[in-house]
Amino acid sequence: MFDLDDAVFLNQPLATRQFIREADVVITGNTFLKDYAEHYADTVYRVPTGVPDEPYLSQTYDTEGNGEHFTLGWVGNAVAHRENLLSFADVADEIATEIPNLAVHLVGVAGADEVKDRYQDLDVPAEFTDWIPSHEYARKIPGIISTFDVGVMPLTDSFWNRGKSAMKLLEYMACGVPPITNPVGENAHIIDSGENGFLVNDREEWIATIQKLQDSSVRADISVSARETVKDEYTMSSVVERLRDIFRTEFTTYPE
Repeated sequence: MFDLDDAVFLNQPLATRQFIREADVVITGNTFLKDYAEHYADTVYRVPTGVPDEPYLSQTYDTEGNGEHFTLGWVGNAVAHRENLLSFADVADEIATEIPNLAVHLVGVAGADEVKDRYQDLDVPAEFTDWIPSHEYARKIPGIISTFDVGVMPLTDSFWNRGKSAMKLLEYMACGVPPITNPVGENAHIIDSGENGFLVNDREEWIATIQKLQDSSVRADISVSARETVKDEYTMSSVVERLRDIFRTEFTTYPE
């Protein structure tokens, strides 16, 4: 069995193809990787990264708002997502004139001084969480996400990004926080735009969608659908069941 979770074939094409060809079963983390692997293998499955069932699914999302500010939140590695965050800062800067109580919270900004400087220059309150240790992440991050009114995931289109999982998107959704993202890679397969989140293509659509989500009734509807999407397919428990089914199908010696 070979597990393909990133677009490593961009840097190591020969080795990746060889591993795929020699494997009896290939597990891929998203649709883009599955499509690639199917060129070189007959038995390929898509098994997405799972979000821990708890404490994500038990988080309370207040559709009426989390305080005096309307908070756009982001979670990730700001050093790796420098370009995405600097681009989104222009969106936040422009929409601040339309939403007087707008605020931004970025989680994972350790070492990203340029990003922090850019957001501190905005005419909106900006909160930064440098980092959460990996051994505390699953326990702490859901509580932080649940303070967001909207979860944002700006993502430029590249082959590498198409091969990434949509983990931060799923984290928002599991907590019931309405997400907005670009239709890149797996995002476009997870989000049914207008139902369980929103897909946007340019700055104008970002701004219009953020304005739409000021309506608490819209946030409430999206919140329910987003969480149901995760419950149906993207929790760790559902991923374990998916893998168990694959093992039972492909390996005759797998115990019941």
